[in-house]
Amino acid sequence: NRSDQLISNYLQEVTKMLSDSERIFYLYLSAVLRPFLPYTHETKKKKEEDLISFILKESLKFTHKESGNVLLICQSSAKFDEILQMHSKDWLLPLGYLIKETGFFWELALVTALVNKIVETKSEAHIATYSELYKYIYSNGLQETFSLKLMLDGEEAKRIFDLPKGGPLIKTIMNRMFEWQLMNPEKTKAALLEEITADKSKFLS
Repeated sequence: NRSDQLISNYLQEVTKMLSDSERIFYLYLSAVLRPFLPYTHETKKKKEEDLISFILKESLKFTHKESGNVLLICQSSAKFDEILQMHSKDWLLPLGYLIKETGFFWELALVTALVNKIVETKSEAHIATYSELYKYIYSNGLQETFSLKLMLDGEEAKRIFDLPKGGPLIKTIMNRMFEWQLMNPEKTKAALLEEITADKSKFLS
């Protein structure tokens, strides 16, 4: 039918843009398995396991790493859907964290989300919405957030904030610095230090 043909054509176009066979492999697997994301499987030890992981490891005999990558792509695709429920003015930080978490596979996750939406709704109207999100990511320089280097490392942060050791507070500080860099991509380390000096409390909560 029309939606099946649309998905096939879209995947073919996306495949042309991907740089290696591994990413194409993950894209097709994730697109096929994404509808199984809400489901779990009970293991022999009576523990709940994601059904996607079970299918990949037990039925298809994929490695732990391969299964983990596909599950990550599927989980991140659902998070892209959640972000699209927000107003676009609130996209920046959630997208930054999601791309940081998903890493190299974030584009595959976004495409997987779109394919799943087309399958669910039998409508091509969503292409424009997901394309807008994709353009937003690039126009705000978020596409390589997963490799963003913080201007201050943990040791520097502990010294500046006078913390004897790490712990939850240092994680909070590092997250606030990550957010500051996303919101201030043109600013320097000196500007960050000036902001911290002016009001340390902004980085502590």
